Amino acid sequence: QSILKYTISPKTKISYWLYGANNTYNFIPKDRITDFGNQIKTFRMKIYFDGNEEYTYKNLGNSITLHYNPQSHTFLDFSVLYYSANEHENFDVFSQYRLSEIIPTDDNTSTVNDSTTILAIGSFLEHGRNSLSTNTSQFIHNGKYIFNNGTVSWGVSLAANNYNAIYNEWTYIDSASYSIPYNDTQITLKNAKNSTITHSQNVSAVYANISKRIEFNNTSNTTLKVSGGIRSTYDTYSAKILHNPRLRLLLKPNSKKDVAISLSLGRYYQIAQFKELITTTGILELHVKPQKSSNYVLGYSQGLKIWNRPFVFQSEMYVKLLQSIIPYTINNVSTIYYPNLEANGYIAGIDAKLNGEFVPGVESWINLSCMKAREQLSNGLSDQIRRPNDQLINFGMFFQDYLPGSENLKMNLTYLIGSKIPTSIPDAAYNEFDDYSIPVYTRIDIGFLMILLDETKNTSKKTIKNMWVGAEIFNLLDNANKISYFWIEDANQNFYGVPNYLTSRRLNVKLSIRI
Repeated sequence: QSILKYTISPKTKISYWLYGANNTYNFIPKDRITDFGNQIKTFRMKIYFDGNEEYTYKNLGNSITLHYNPQSHTFLDFSVLYYSANEHENFDVFSQYRLSEIIPTDDNTSTVNDSTTILAIGSFLEHGRNSLSTNTSQFIHNGKYIFNNGTVSWGVSLAANNYNAIYNEWTYIDSASYSIPYNDTQITLKNAKNSTITHSQNVSAVYANISKRIEFNNTSNTTLKVSGGIRSTYDTYSAKILHNPRLRLLLKPNSKKDVAISLSLGRYYQIAQFKELITTTGILELHVKPQKSSNYVLGYSQGLKIWNRPFVFQSEMYVKLLQSIIPYTINNVSTIYYPNLEANGYIAGIDAKLNGEFVPGVESWINLSCMKAREQLSNGLSDQIRRPNDQLINFGMFFQDYLPGSENLKMNLTYLIGSKIPTSIPDAAYNEFDDYSIPVYTRIDIGFLMILLDETKNTSKKTIKNMWVGAEIFNLLDNANKISYFWIEDANQNFYGVPNYLTSRRLNVKLSIRI
């Protein structure tokens, strides 16, 4: 990545931006044994793998921008951009599994548990040869005019997007020598997607925004900043002109008390992206409405003095009313969209954060978020379900302190906890998207840092200005946090969720040198 700048005249400059990336990921699955269940019933899953997965992502982007300032308070930018991305997914993974019920043993013994009942025996063969090529050409103009306590900004953009995709993937499942789904005349593959798609989408947009700061002549030095604008877009896929108005008010009633109250309102349309338009069978959906969101956000922040040390409290309450949204589920690390369905929903919550010097000289913070996200089909033919990002509680804490007797030795402690999030079995019906949950996530990290050289405390001229060494222990308590499930389906169409876990306890050592 690089950026080059050249000054043509005091009022005219030119810049060139270049970005390139080439990333390849190779995965070779390893055999695994996973025990799961509870005190009443405990299961053991043995899986043997053969094969590998390879993912390649190539990105290239560049743009040239002309910066022109005809006056000291007027700024004009004109840019031409080209961006291309190529994705390739190749995988052939064969797996054989055995799921059995086992006899729980005392955790203090090393006795190997015995299998009592074999519940399922079978195999998977997953094959994929997928590719996606994206090319975007874009012209952008942005302008800004600054006047007394205010700013006017505007812009225009024209973009041409071209997509070429090839999907060729399927999964063969064998359970107790029966092909799933069972058919007595032919072999049926699951998750079959075989198609070639070429799609073009041109997007035009124009926006204007004005912000003005109003100062009230009173003893509290009250100020009010008003910012309002509108963005209008047109895309060839929906063939509709969409208007996105927005307004934000920021009130500071008393400059001495460092209090700020904000209110934001907006109506937003989101044009469906290419991957959101592809069904689970690899078909491009042609009649997807733009997704709509009406947002209302109330914010409050205040500077505080606690223990004669500076703190800042920040909070936001928000409500987002969603219309014509595309339902989706998350399977392991893949996002699966259902553009043939249309849903309405809402997201509501509150975020609160307190950061400051709990210990003199070092900053720590506490954060609490509460959120509720629901949706249901817009035709009313479904129950209200939890959205995949629905997480009622999310709490985080980061605490720093000096070790006794030395300011060059620091300790930091991080604590994170998140409540359950919904999940589902593969190919679930819409009402079953939230039938299962991933349990509560908890994690504690601890770190230590030793400053070896600090230029702010040593004025002598040395080649090395700053040097420190640190050690961190991630997941200190070695919690077995689940991230997803590996679903096993037997010949009777019963599903068993084998948990996939996040990383266990890890040690990380870092050395930093600045010259």
